[in-house]
Amino acid sequence: MANISQLTTLATQGNHAATATLELHIRNLCPSKDPSDDSPNWVFDPDAEKWVDQPPPYSPEVKIAEEKMQAMLQVAIASLINLQSLKWRIGGYDSKWTPTAVINAAKTLPLLESLELIVEKTFDMADLRLESLRNLQIIKISSPNNDSFVKTIEPLSLLIVNSPNLHTLHLGPTYSSKASLHRLLRNCPPSLVLPLKHLGLQGFSLKLDRLKKLRLAPTNFETQEESDPAANQFYNLCLGKHTSTLEELIVIAEYEGGWCFGDQALVVISQCKKLKILEGSLVSGALDDAVKSLVDVTTQLPRIEKLTVHPADLKRDFRWNVWANPMMSHVQHVTTQLLGCIREYEATESSKPVPSIFVDSREFTLAPSEGAGSAGGALRYQCDSD
Repeated sequence: MANISQLTTLATQGNHAATATLELHIRNLCPSKDPSDDSPNWVFDPDAEKWVDQPPPYSPEVKIAEEKMQAMLQVAIASLINLQSLKWRIGGYDSKWTPTAVINAAKTLPLLESLELIVEKTFDMADLRLESLRNLQIIKISSPNNDSFVKTIEPLSLLIVNSPNLHTLHLGPTYSSKASLHRLLRNCPPSLVLPLKHLGLQGFSLKLDRLKKLRLAPTNFETQEESDPAANQFYNLCLGKHTSTLEELIVIAEYEGGWCFGDQALVVISQCKKLKILEGSLVSGALDDAVKSLVDVTTQLPRIEKLTVHPADLKRDFRWNVWANPMMSHVQHVTTQLLGCIREYEATESSKPVPSIFVDSREFTLAPSEGAGSAGGALRYQCDSD
């Protein structure tokens, strides 16, 4: 961070640095504290009858420096109009006015996309007004041994809502039982789909209590080697924790792979007895069997109302079936196959599969199969547009 003379120049004159600076690293903002010295300043507190760590007393020179910094800091940071990344080590001795000054300046920076905070033990994190920031893509907050971290959960939740392009979130460690993923995301509207690629929550409870609607669009994995393990972890470890409450599950798979509804996913989905809406994709290999398995699972879901099936594309470096019409895309080809497989699915009135299936904006509903008797006869899905 700049010294007092540099702050004065930025705040009062402006210069090339104001427009050329893309990254800013703020260290300690207490003028009486050497930022390179991490050792505590122990003083005996007679009232508390114990030794406490507190800043050394201000000399007249330090007091003047503090007053100048208070007058210049916010204006100086706000002058960095092209700033993209802010890293801030918040010292336990920093004055109460410093968080307000830094955050008020940061919220005026139009290109700021990355915020990293390293918070020392004695700083009260309630003073951070993170909810006033917008449109961040990277948020990292490290607060080892800081008991006040939980006070940032609500402001962080509002910041996440205001950052729809957030792809990296690293928080903690925290040791409070109140720090949970559920509290962190509770202000997010159902329509918000965060493009999270890197999520690290040290000390957080990852349980989402009473989760009813879940929509995933895992599009940020660069390779199948990254994507499939994440999908396996979701279906094996995460989804099973919400089978008693989930009413809507939508998984948008960009490419064929682990995120599609395969045997592993269907085992867990079959346990979601309150599920009303199910939407996802299937792998195109052995599609007739995949469609049958998926619709069969809906017979185990007593409240299911709607099933939507999408084709997923192959990976960019794959070649799809050589026997398919070369004028058709893979997605078009699989869509045609899906329509045929659904028409061929045969059910009975007693089995009670999902009443409506949607493929490519076409709705299929159950109707008696030709030649079937009226009682206990075979049923097949038919489309009104056929």
